[in-house]
Amino acid sequence: MPFATRTPYWPATCLALLCTLTALSTHAAEQADPAAFTAPQLEFFEKEVRPLLVQRCYSCHSGQSKKLKGKLRLDSRAAILHGGDTGPAVDLKKPAASLLIDAVNYGDVYQMPPAGKLPAAEIATLERWVEMGLPWPTEKAPDGTTAMEEFDLASRQQSHWSWRPVVRPQLPAIKDADWPRQDLDRFILARLEGEGLKPAPRAQRHQLIRRLHLDLTGLPPTPAQTAAFLSDETPGAYEALVDRLLKSPHFGERWGRHWLDLVRYAESRGHEFDYNAANVHQYRDYVIRALNADLPYDQFVREHLAGDLLPNPRTHATEGFNESILGTGFWFLGEWVHSPVDIRQDELDRYDNMIDVMCKTFLGLTVSCARCHDHKFDAITQKDYYALAGYLQSSGYRQVRFDTLQSNLKVARQMEAFQEKAQPALVAATAAARHKTLARLEDYLLFSLQVIGTLPTPHAADPAKEVVFMDFESGTYGDWKTTGTAFGDRPNTAETIGKYQGDVSAAGKFFVNSHSIRNGKDVKHDDGARGKLTSPPFTVGHRYIRMLVGGGAHRGKTCINLMRDGKIVGTLTGKSNNRMETRWLDVGPFRGQLLTIEVVDEVTGSWGNIGLDHIVFTDQPPRHATPPPATGGQPASPCQRGSSQGQAQSGNCPGLDPALVDRTGQPQRSVLHLGPVDHQGWQIATDRRSRWKTPGGLGKGRGHGLVTPGRGPSSC
Repeated sequence: MPFATRTPYWPATCLALLCTLTALSTHAAEQADPAAFTAPQLEFFEKEVRPLLVQRCYSCHSGQSKKLKGKLRLDSRAAILHGGDTGPAVDLKKPAASLLIDAVNYGDVYQMPPAGKLPAAEIATLERWVEMGLPWPTEKAPDGTTAMEEFDLASRQQSHWSWRPVVRPQLPAIKDADWPRQDLDRFILARLEGEGLKPAPRAQRHQLIRRLHLDLTGLPPTPAQTAAFLSDETPGAYEALVDRLLKSPHFGERWGRHWLDLVRYAESRGHEFDYNAANVHQYRDYVIRALNADLPYDQFVREHLAGDLLPNPRTHATEGFNESILGTGFWFLGEWVHSPVDIRQDELDRYDNMIDVMCKTFLGLTVSCARCHDHKFDAITQKDYYALAGYLQSSGYRQVRFDTLQSNLKVARQMEAFQEKAQPALVAATAAARHKTLARLEDYLLFSLQVIGTLPTPHAADPAKEVVFMDFESGTYGDWKTTGTAFGDRPNTAETIGKYQGDVSAAGKFFVNSHSIRNGKDVKHDDGARGKLTSPPFTVGHRYIRMLVGGGAHRGKTCINLMRDGKIVGTLTGKSNNRMETRWLDVGPFRGQLLTIEVVDEVTGSWGNIGLDHIVFTDQPPRHATPPPATGGQPASPCQRGSSQGQAQSGNCPGLDPALVDRTGQPQRSVLHLGPVDHQGWQIATDRRSRWKTPGGLGKGRGHGLVTPGRGPSSC
């Protein structure tokens, strides 16, 4: 929403339509002839509308108003179509969109009357009247004593001394011509003599040194410094003392405090939890350095208002970092409300604070008075206020690496120049290589076909070489043993699991699922059951075990374990998905050995279930992925137990980044992956909840930053 269309504060007793000053719009061709209105329409106006306007509106919007609000009169049809500060109050082409109707309906722009919304019946009366085209009888325009005041900029500029150009006044006559040391002293002495007063006697040297130290550095002189000054009888000793104090680093610290007060400097946000403001000390130090460097005031102002846009920013004398951009930090000082209820109102309040501080500091004016109306005294219009607000709203808050900004910019420009210089040669070389390759394209394609012809043809699994160990289609567990209550006394079907699970992709009718509604129990009750389902022993005669697995992803707690002599030598875990998918285990190292399969559900909370179906022994390898190998004769480590999920592991797994594991050293389910650098020089970082960018190389430098209304990627 443009600033000019939102006015937060209003008078309390009238139907005012206040906004920014717009041009007069009459649209004479659009106005109906009052004589064309019918008798019923005019009767409706006299009985329903005019009394309503008199009661609700005329105290603020008529010729008899003590003070006309918004320069809007509602006591004649012509005045309504003329409008006030905002323009026409009624749009005859779009009656429903008229500002008058928006105001009485408490729309996004206006809420009138401010004391309370009109009854629905009265709003309907006004809407019907406007829809009719504003029926109004032919009558003489009402007299009025209320003048529509115009904003006269020229007269306001002449009405106060602060707006007039600076002139050199005539020196006043004085009696004691020996006292003044410069022309300014004559004005002081003239006023003193006019009041019958005499100047104070000249200060003694011990008084001078104390005054100078306190005024310029805020610190009293030491006894040694006082003694040295009192004993120095050379001409210019006083001036030398002044110069020495001006060169002191304490000068900027002392006088910087006054400037920091003007820009409401604080190192926290001041609301509720009073959070610290990031890196604001950089602005404080900038002000101190600027004062100690005797920075010209006009440059100081430029750096505050737009230091991030200067084509040739000022840099630090020894460290070379960007000084100018630090000045913009003052915009974002002050109170920031924690978790505001009305976000839009809080945003406008922040802009208002910025305008208020900027104008009081640099102009000595209370421009914020024009937030709701033209300034009552100064030459400031509401249009001026919202022009400033628009400038701020088009800016942004960000932290800037000012200490490396200039050096990185220099390198970037060198790289750009190098690229521009090398580009013709690179283009020529690329074109030559392309032409050389294209000239032999037919040979390359023919050779590729020959290579493809020598590759072995993938073949389907040979059913004769596969053994279905268990598919549960008998409707029983057979020789499998159960402990606990999670798996019941028989396999599940689609009718005995929660309907919310949907299609679990079972191979047949029966399958294992520990989240069921058997025995009349509900899903919530049965999900709390725990237990194990263990196969009879089998001798490994094939390279792989293939099966369908689904359910929770709790490693070691909702899983399929491959057991040898009571120890886990391989494991598969669900992926927090009820739909089962094909999973593999490489059991080649156990050929000829006796193993069992153990189905585990030891979790009662979220995703505390495991699904299993169609266990097959096969020598046919998977086509798209390498199955997790079993671990010889050793129990599976946490890393090995989770590796079947295709997740990045760490902690107990050698060679992986420990930053990707939690405090227990166990692998994480969600891992951050840093991808390649894109064409803008950003590195893509993703996890399973978000996708965001981080600029490459930001880990270098001192880690300093400062808020600034930067504009565009170059400010990041």
